[in-house]
Amino acid sequence: MKRTILAFGIAIALLLSASGCGGLNKDEQKAAKSIAKIFAGAKPSKEGQKIADCFSEKLVKDVGVEQLQKDKVIDKKLVAAASVPKKLSKKTAEAYGDGVVTCIDYTKLKGDIKKQSGATSAQVDAYAKCFDAIDDGDLKQAIVDEYTQTKPTALVKKVNAQTQACGKKLGG
Repeated sequence: MKRTILAFGIAIALLLSASGCGGLNKDEQKAAKSIAKIFAGAKPSKEGQKIADCFSEKLVKDVGVEQLQKDKVIDKKLVAAASVPKKLSKKTAEAYGDGVVTCIDYTKLKGDIKKQSGATSAQVDAYAKCFDAIDDGDLKQAIVDEYTQTKPTALVKKVNAQTQACGKKLGG
């Protein structure tokens, strides 16, 4: 079954970019910058930069460098893995889910989504509205379940169906 995170499609690719990380120590800054860089893709927008700041700082602050290393999100040199590991500790999965629901605002990403997808403004509006309608608690818990359970839970299946329906609104 496709990973919940993949259901976010284009938006996840646009989410994060490298940035300075206020309030973090040197190692935490390096880890956050590396994590953000993996998700950023090339040439992130200003809004993508803001989301990167929020998400990467939240993940590092909430989990800590040591746990991110144990979960293989980053290595001993604080370099992020090329993709999110299939299994995460509950603490990391919760912080990841919390970062997604706290930091991502699809309405603010409309320009990025339109540019990346080639969809019309009406399609992007419908996509953003669809994602905004997904319950934040369900989304966060589905992310936690996806990365901590061996089999997809009913909630993971439900949220995957919702995110896939949202993706179709971009014309795909």
